[in-house]
Amino acid sequence: LAQLESRIALANELSELGKQQAAADVAASSVAMMDAKLTSGRKELDQIKQGLPPLKALLADSKAKHDKATAELNQAMQETTGKQEAVKLITDVATAAEVASGKLPKDAELKKAAESLKSRSTALLAELSALQKQLVEQQKMATALAEKLAAVTIRHDAANKRLAELAKLVPSYQDKLPTLKTELQQAVSLVASSQEEMLDGWSDRFFSSPVIPLTPEQ
Repeated sequence: LAQLESRIALANELSELGKQQAAADVAASSVAMMDAKLTSGRKELDQIKQGLPPLKALLADSKAKHDKATAELNQAMQETTGKQEAVKLITDVATAAEVASGKLPKDAELKKAAESLKSRSTALLAELSALQKQLVEQQKMATALAEKLAAVTIRHDAANKRLAELAKLVPSYQDKLPTLKTELQQAVSLVASSQEEMLDGWSDRFFSSPVIPLTPEQ
C-alpha cells in the first residue's frame, strides 16, 4: 500500500511538473513572439522613416509637373478655342468674298481680297489642325501625370498611415516585453524549484525505504 501511495504521489508530482513546464513553454513562446514583433516593427519603422523623405520629394515633383502640364493644357485649350472661332469667321468671310467676286468678275480688287481671304483661311485651318494634334498630346501627358500623382499620393498616404500605426505599436511592444520576460523567469524558476523538491523527495523516499536483502535466486 505504501508503495502504491508513493507511486500515486510521484505521478501527481510529475503531472504538476508537466503543467508547469507547459506554462513555461507558453511563456517562452510569448516572449519570442513579442521580441520578433518588436524587432520587425523597429525595422519597418526605420525603413519607412528612411523612405519617406524621397517619397515626399517625388510627390512634390509629381505635383509640380502635373500642375504645369494642367496649366499648359488649359492655355492650349484656350488658344485652340480662339483659333477655331477665328477660322470660322475667316472662312465665312472668305466664302462671302468669293461669292461676291463671282458676281463682280471685273472687280480686280475684290477678286484679290477674296483670294487673300481664302489663302488665309486655308493657312488658319492648317494651324488649327496642328494645335488640335498638339492638344491631344498634351491631354495624354496631363492624364499620365495625373495618374502618376494619384499613385504617388496613395503611396505617400499609406506610408504616413503605417508610420502612425508603428509609432504606437512599437512602444506598446516595448512595454509588454519586460512583463512577459518576468512571467517567463517566474515560470522557469517554478519549474526549477519543483524539480529540486521532487529530487529531494525522491532522495528522502530512497534513503527511508527499508533495504530488502536479495535472495540467491535474485
